[in-house]
Amino acid sequence: MEQLRFEFALLPTSDGKSSIYCVTSITTREHKMFAIPEEIQSVGLHKELIKTSAYNKVKNRLKKRYQTRKVWIKMSDELSKIYVDEDGGKHLKILPVENREEFESIKLLDKTLRGGPNDQNKLKEVKN
Repeated sequence: MEQLRFEFALLPTSDGKSSIYCVTSITTREHKMFAIPEEIQSVGLHKELIKTSAYNKVKNRLKKRYQTRKVWIKMSDELSKIYVDEDGGKHLKILPVENREEFESIKLLDKTLRGGPNDQNKLKEVKN
């Protein structure tokens, strides 16, 4: 049975007054990562996913805004119908899903910014 890694996050709502649990990305076993567009990130839209025990564990762990958890979830028949295409996961069924490769440079920049004052040269290299 196939597995997908779901990244969950506790994010603010558009009004900023409350928080909502979201699915922000999905990764396949082949390390292909997909970003979930904002308009379909709310877990309320992922009815079958929130029925899993893995989601309940994640929900209990996320307490503060912007916390994230990544968890591998086995694809049941119901989940496979929603998330896995007929080609065996080369693409995800839920559309529009964007390939997340372009976000790798953002992660690199973020890691550089977290460094100390001696890391300013690295920051310049990333920007170029």
